[in-house]
Amino acid sequence: MQIVEVEWEDSCAEMGWHTPRDIKGYDVSHCRSVGYLLGKDRKKVVILQSASDSPSFCEALTIPRGNVKKITYLKGEET
Repeated sequence: MQIVEVEWEDSCAEMGWHTPRDIKGYDVSHCRSVGYLLGKDRKKVVILQSASDSPSFCEALTIPRGNVKKITYLKGEET
């Protein structure tokens, strides 16, 4: 499986009471996630934190494709 770094944007929420001026300064969260690329299509990119030989996987992250800004391929399978 390919190892990738996905740069993506996520929503950001603030708890509590705020003024309109406070809220104007809020932005989206800029995220980077690294993992094994399980798959990608027009709707989503799915990466996995861990993979075993069984094969089974742990900690899957599905990112909406519209939120993805960049995918960098870090390493391919060793042969």
